[in-house]
Amino acid sequence: MQADIPMTSGRDFCALLGVVLRWSALLVALVVLAGCDPGSMVEPPPSDSCSAIGQRCQRPDGPIGVCQVRPCPPGANEPCYVCTPQH
Repeated sequence: MQADIPMTSGRDFCALLGVVLRWSALLVALVVLAGCDPGSMVEPPPSDSCSAIGQRCQRPDGPIGVCQVRPCPPGANEPCYVCTPQH
């Protein structure tokens, strides 16, 4: 006794595969985007004063710089930082 198994054509299989792939891609995109906190993608504005090495800072002449350690003047508490140009 043979079971009657409906045979689908290659065209039907490709159409079904396309639908499954599209829905899978949509599901993955929704999961990835839902897991991102929009606030975490926004960088804070550069600081006017330095408090750590590598921190972004606003230079007095306009461009954005990076904080680096510099020698402290006599009587100042270490560490001392300076906002240096990036380029």
